[in-house]
Amino acid sequence: MRHPNLFLIGAQKGGSSSFFRGLVMHPEIAWMAMKECNIYTLDTPEAVAARLAECQPARDVAGFRYLLDASIDYSRYPKFPRVPETIRAQCPDPDALRFIYVLRHPVERLISNYFWRNQLYGLPYDLAGAITAEPQFLATSRYDLQIEHFLKTFSREQFHFVKSENFYADPPGELGRVFAWLDLDPQIDLSALPHRGATDKARMRTPRFNALNQLIWKLPGLRRTLRQIFPDRMVRKLVRATTRETARPVITKADKQALLAQHFHESIQRTAALTGLDLDDWLTAYDGTQQTRTQA
Repeated sequence: MRHPNLFLIGAQKGGSSSFFRGLVMHPEIAWMAMKECNIYTLDTPEAVAARLAECQPARDVAGFRYLLDASIDYSRYPKFPRVPETIRAQCPDPDALRFIYVLRHPVERLISNYFWRNQLYGLPYDLAGAITAEPQFLATSRYDLQIEHFLKTFSREQFHFVKSENFYADPPGELGRVFAWLDLDPQIDLSALPHRGATDKARMRTPRFNALNQLIWKLPGLRRTLRQIFPDRMVRKLVRATTRETARPVITKADKQALLAQHFHESIQRTAALTGLDLDDWLTAYDGTQQTRTQA
């Protein structure tokens, strides 16, 4: 049974799915049986071993240089507080592991995450209420917090950081730099790289029965149980029955600037220092006040 030796830990709605599709086009990178295995969020060695067995690739990967685990929950500290320690304890040769972290503008990621969750489940909060009720929305976008948590356990040299805006502007260039960092041939055919997905920019779902949704979101164990009992198709039907589709509100540049100033200005500066990325454009992204719908 083989542990992964390459991790893609970009945050939810940060561009990691698109980057994953590019990574696995390389002939020397295999991947687990599914994306989002989240093996190392589990609490005990026995649970990790059982999940690892479930996620073993269907094909023989003995000849591949890397086995990739792409799981967004690895960048959701403090919800999952021991991921780095669990990876180090469970994976052979932990000092040889490699981590790729895809970062998107923290405000854009936060907003897209909120609307994506609404699109799927119908959250019982507006954006401000969601930030108050679920602090993980903010914590996931505070990349300095997430990175520093990993750097307590692994060395900086084991990490490669990718700005998602740069990736979407030049997918072959950014992927080529990652392949070179992994000591792989950077010159591969990426012409079939799939297009990015998107959250619906015009519509969202809101609860029909607000008290019911409030109860469900206050009981994460209940949500996990429902997902375990019912297939995804049935969960989607339940969501459709308990929510209704409405127009998605406009998020203005002034709204985004307020979020940036209140929650992320210092975090971006620390993230730039930790990663070596030029993030100055993140700090000035919302100069001006014209209205615009957020990107998905």
